[in-house]
Amino acid sequence: MNKPLILLLIISLLMITAACSYSPQTPIPIYAENEEQLVVKNTNNDEECEILTSIKAAKELKNTMNINGSDMLLYNHKILKMRLNDFDPVKALKKAGFYKNESKDEKLNLRNAIIRFQSSINEPVSGELSDLDLQIIDNSILACSNSLPSLATDEINAYPTDKLWIVINKTTRILTLYEGGKTIKKYPIAPGLKPSYTPEGKFSIVTMIKNPGWGGGGYTSPVKGGSPSNPLGYRWMGLSPKGGGVYGIHGNNKPYSIGTNASHGCIRMINSDVEELFDMVSVSTIVWIGTDELLMEWGVSQQIYHI
Repeated sequence: MNKPLILLLIISLLMITAACSYSPQTPIPIYAENEEQLVVKNTNNDEECEILTSIKAAKELKNTMNINGSDMLLYNHKILKMRLNDFDPVKALKKAGFYKNESKDEKLNLRNAIIRFQSSINEPVSGELSDLDLQIIDNSILACSNSLPSLATDEINAYPTDKLWIVINKTTRILTLYEGGKTIKKYPIAPGLKPSYTPEGKFSIVTMIKNPGWGGGGYTSPVKGGSPSNPLGYRWMGLSPKGGGVYGIHGNNKPYSIGTNASHGCIRMINSDVEELFDMVSVSTIVWIGTDELLMEWGVSQQIYHI
């Protein structure tokens, strides 16, 4: 290989490395699998970064390096063969902070991570990774991102306060915490089993209780506050309709119900999520509840993220 070609190769490698914000001295293995793919993997402090270049860039670099067929070029490291479909979405969800090891049920932990991620992009939460989810996670990994930030863009024409306030979207099963017109965080929820069960309107929080007791709903025995079997979980934020003792935002004792239409009218949340929300809001916090269509009429647009 002549000196100009070697120099060009080194420059190309440094440019690719810079895209991942890694040191150019880090050993880089390259494997060209075919004309459509060139995968570069860079390792630094046990952090892995994978880039699949575009078809055009791959072909140009392949031609520059005169790689034919399955020939391999080794640069100061052993060859590591990587494929696009080898990415690990669970690992990405963990890195992004959506995954929490909060239950002995690993399937539940993963499901909670998925619905938290789905709520962050305004996707109707379901608990199953959709094609859109996989594309977004995949793109994040390939872009060397260590996180999956909230990608949804909400537009609010006239917010009711500059302080913290809440919007509950019954269509997408997402609770959004705003500060004025700024999105603070989004949470997956479980609204009423039937659309009519959860009231729609512009309300407020009127009561806040830690470890609330449950009266039994008129069809079963009461449950003491703080019990794992309490349907209200460990937090209650009572809403203004009917005085704060009928409808509320609360935890749950049926974690797989979150992300479905399941309640008698209240807003169920993941227990750790509702505890987090409880510590941020207060009595008098404004709460708007409606369908996607109704919220649009009120000037709140929560569009799903599209690649």
